[in-house]
Amino acid sequence: MLVILEGVDGSGKTTLLNKLLERGYMCKKLLRENNESDEDYVSHFAKYDNAILVVDRSFITDAIYRCIQGGRRESVNMQDAADILSNNVKIIHCTTLTSFDDGMKRGEDNITDESVHLKLKFAYKIAMEYIKKYTKAKVMSYDWHYQSVDDVIKFIQGGNNNDTVSV
Repeated sequence: MLVILEGVDGSGKTTLLNKLLERGYMCKKLLRENNESDEDYVSHFAKYDNAILVVDRSFITDAIYRCIQGGRRESVNMQDAADILSNNVKIIHCTTLTSFDDGMKRGEDNITDESVHLKLKFAYKIAMEYIKKYTKAKVMSYDWHYQSVDDVIKFIQGGNNNDTVSV
């Protein structure tokens, strides 16, 4: 099973990834190499027999950030994205009201304009609605202020229905 952690900068993705790593999950922070082909990048999302792979960000991030910030997309094509989302995939959409402030406190330098941050949050919300509606991927909204890593683990291990656990 593939578990993708998504959300704007400062929303708790990396902290959640580290907590899942501490609990024994196989976790990977995916950074696309400049010379990496689409085929190589897509292979990061390959099925893992009898294992759960948790990744911090994916092609979803690339599409959302490039739509808002402009620039050339460096991600997979639509067919590869559809293929990945048609498999046994669960998406944890990390979202919190304090993500911008949390990112700034942490020293985030990618998005330093709050209006851009809010546009990204809105784009994620729309993207997650589309993914829930048009793919087989399961989506959970996660806010570390109100939910625990145990809630996420329950979703990963069970919950086959799209999330109703948002706050």
